[in-house]
Amino acid sequence: MGKHQMDVDMEAKFHKWMERMGREYPNQEEKACRFELFKERMKQIETFTEGRVKSPLPNGFGDMTDDEIRAITNCHKPRSKEYEASLMQECTAYR
Repeated sequence: MGKHQMDVDMEAKFHKWMERMGREYPNQEEKACRFELFKERMKQIETFTEGRVKSPLPNGFGDMTDDEIRAITNCHKPRSKEYEASLMQECTAYR
């Protein structure tokens, strides 16, 4: 498959993913930037799955930078002692 066809296929996957995720971008520049991020995520997914999945698509984080993902998932903030204590209470309640 030629590079042009691969680009067309990737763009089709991006549009399918955008529709599934309800994504819209304010302008073409933002869309182009998000498409580049999407392509990088797809490479990561394809490398990870190594053909085990027929047609993988990323989750809702597919067009986000690592920093955006960290900000959304709170991975950049340490947990408070109160939060840790509440988790311990929940865990012990299920025993």
